[in-house]
Amino acid sequence: MAKWRCTICGEIVEGDRPEKCPLCKAPGEKFEEIVETEGITVSDEDIAAEFEAMAKQYELEVDKIKGMVPTEEVKTSLETRKAVKVLVENAVPVAPKAKEETKE
Repeated sequence: MAKWRCTICGEIVEGDRPEKCPLCKAPGEKFEEIVETEGITVSDEDIAAEFEAMAKQYELEVDKIKGMVPTEEVKTSLETRKAVKVLVENAVPVAPKAKEETKE
């Protein structure tokens, strides 16, 4: 026996699609058929919502990965920092200039 769920109020009706919801009086076209598979009840709306959630999660993961890729500006900044670090590490200490004594 078919089961139908009102997408307005959630009322579930068994049998043929009703002409209107017995609870909220929504028209029959607002009902969706509930498909039962191995004891699990799933509606087309539930499946669509799950796919939409999965797609959003995928987009978030892709955006997160894209955010990890350095832009040219970041690459240039990192290269500059590395160059400065190498210069500092390899710098030869220079003795400070002797102060000229002022003669009075």
